[in-house]
Amino acid sequence: NEFAGDDAQEIWVLPSEFYLDQEGVSINSLEGRPPVADPVHYHEWDYQIQLERPSWVTVLERQPPLGDLALIEQIENEHKPVMSRLKFLIGSMIPQGMQRIRRVEDGDELDINAAVRAMIDIRMGQQPDTRIMMRNQRSERDLAVMVLLDLSESCNDKVRGQDYSIMD
Repeated sequence: NEFAGDDAQEIWVLPSEFYLDQEGVSINSLEGRPPVADPVHYHEWDYQIQLERPSWVTVLERQPPLGDLALIEQIENEHKPVMSRLKFLIGSMIPQGMQRIRRVEDGDELDINAAVRAMIDIRMGQQPDTRIMMRNQRSERDLAVMVLLDLSESCNDKVRGQDYSIMD
């Protein structure tokens, strides 16, 4: 955090790493701070004036500080039913286990339906489909979660019919 005195008009921030000439290391690494990520600019839809503002939002990637373990365990205990429900929903997502892929040229075993169809084609004088095998493939579910916090001014608006904002 950069703090300036009451008479300061502006604060200058270097948008990239500043390397010292003699050591070849950055000031952030000397002070134990994470490196500065490049800012990313996004368009934003302003719902009040119904206009898209190009490159209006700047997202700065930061590493969060480590939290208090006792507080984290307390939050986990308070929300244990929700967490177990989420674990159940994620665990029941399909696909999982083995999946049979039919009509492949090279596989683990013969696909009887495709082989019968190929024999029918041969007896009718047509070119048979050579994909008469099937393969068992293990399929796993992949899950990724990304959290983007919206800290724009609209988050300070009061919730309709309540005395608190979204951020409260």
